[in-house]
Amino acid sequence: MTRKAYNRVIHNGKEYRQAIVERDDNGNILRIYEFSEEEPFTEWIGGTIKLQ
Repeated sequence: MTRKAYNRVIHNGKEYRQAIVERDDNGNILRIYEFSEEEPFTEWIGGTIKLQ
């Protein structure tokens, strides 16, 4: 599993601010959630990502 943080995530018409995207080992999205404090084992990417 990977966990990456972005300033903005757009997915299915919903916009998340300061959000983390968790993916399984095959790249499938497990969950997206907003955060206010640092999360362990999270890579900060920054910027905006638009997911399909």
